[in-house]
Amino acid sequence: MSMDYSPELADYTLEQLSCPDGKPVFEHASLLLRLMYTSDVNNYVDFTNSRKKEALTKLFSSSTKEAAESLVLSDGSEAPFGGEWFMNVVLGKNVTLSTGTNILAHGGITLGDDAFISEQAQLVTVGHPVHPKQRYLILIGPVAIGEKAIVGADAVVLSTGAAEPVSVGRNSIVLPNAIVGKSTPDYSVSGGVNKILLQGKEYFTNNTSTGKLADRLNAKGLEALQAEAQKLGIDLPEDVRIVPEKVLPEGTRTVDHNAVKDMAKLGEFFPGTSEETLRMGLFFPPIFLAGSGQIELGESMLINTSTLLDIDGTFVLGDGSFLAPEVDMSVPAESKCIVGKRVWLGAKVKVSVADNKVITIGDGSVVAAGAEITESVPPMSVVVGKGSIIKTLDEKDMHEVSPALNNFGIYESQRIKVREYIGTLSPQEVESKITEHSTQPTVPDRFQELGRRLAKSCEAAC
Repeated sequence: MSMDYSPELADYTLEQLSCPDGKPVFEHASLLLRLMYTSDVNNYVDFTNSRKKEALTKLFSSSTKEAAESLVLSDGSEAPFGGEWFMNVVLGKNVTLSTGTNILAHGGITLGDDAFISEQAQLVTVGHPVHPKQRYLILIGPVAIGEKAIVGADAVVLSTGAAEPVSVGRNSIVLPNAIVGKSTPDYSVSGGVNKILLQGKEYFTNNTSTGKLADRLNAKGLEALQAEAQKLGIDLPEDVRIVPEKVLPEGTRTVDHNAVKDMAKLGEFFPGTSEETLRMGLFFPPIFLAGSGQIELGESMLINTSTLLDIDGTFVLGDGSFLAPEVDMSVPAESKCIVGKRVWLGAKVKVSVADNKVITIGDGSVVAAGAEITESVPPMSVVVGKGSIIKTLDEKDMHEVSPALNNFGIYESQRIKVREYIGTLSPQEVESKITEHSTQPTVPDRFQELGRRLAKSCEAAC
């Protein structure tokens, strides 16, 4: 493999760096992604292996050295946090990341001074348009967590397309298991799905060193929160930072990073799917498998982190379908769940199939974060809450311009970072990294597919 370089590599734009076929690097989105992903993964592995402050500083390269070194992490955890694109995270001082925190920082994440991200919380900045014809496009948007705010255990804060960040206000509290897709004001408590339960500085104390509601809120605030939570059927924990221990079914198997890298190991978890199909899929561990049923995976599908597939019957995941983080799928013996082509199941979606029943989620459907499915869903449906279908998708739901255009500047900033990263390496080191990454099993095919999606986004936007 050969590439054209200049001795002053850092002075070249990505458009001027040539690939083996003579085309600019940026026309090879998969190559760009590999460079970025290689850098990010290498820095993450270096940190988890060494736990040294300098490795942490390198991982969070967009943050100041002082902020990165002040990061507070859970003790004793093998991987205190997980995720991707840490180069797009800007840390404030004394930020806490708890065990199981998942950071998907494609669109950029800002964490204010003394922000606290609790156990198994998710900060998500990437998604896809709702119409299946545009589902391959990448839709990203920033997330900002304010000073002294707490994102509760197992909560999800997500932004997927707006230019302005989804923000959690200063001194605010996101309750455990909440889903926040809209900005919350300063001094507020949010829970459920995009619900503001309490708002106003007069309800809060000055004690920001704890996650206990009785300490963060005064008597008036606690009483008002309890009343509102009761109306919405939301349970209030004593401490929002601690997630109850997740009870997995007996005999649960875990698909970890080692399995994802090894086709033979991955095939043992999914014997009903060919190696070629597995190679084109995307798996973000850990993924939990239980039961002794049959799982059939389609081409170019994605299963995200902390998904539980408890299958004693049959589960079919169609071509191009995505399972967001913490999807919970339960299919008993003699039952079947068929997820069609280009279906999106959002974060924390729960699908429960009754005994001796078949549920089908029709092609092109979108199931919103936190929704529950117990009955079949027609094609092209948008489902929320307790299985309520709020609309049927049609051509009117397509974007006239690629959604990637909304935040194309973020891609530009990533290109600048890649250029800077390339500039720190010699031409031989760049070629060595690309070659090394290209020879890893399963990785090239997956990122070529991601590259094709990104290339299509860029083409449509331009």
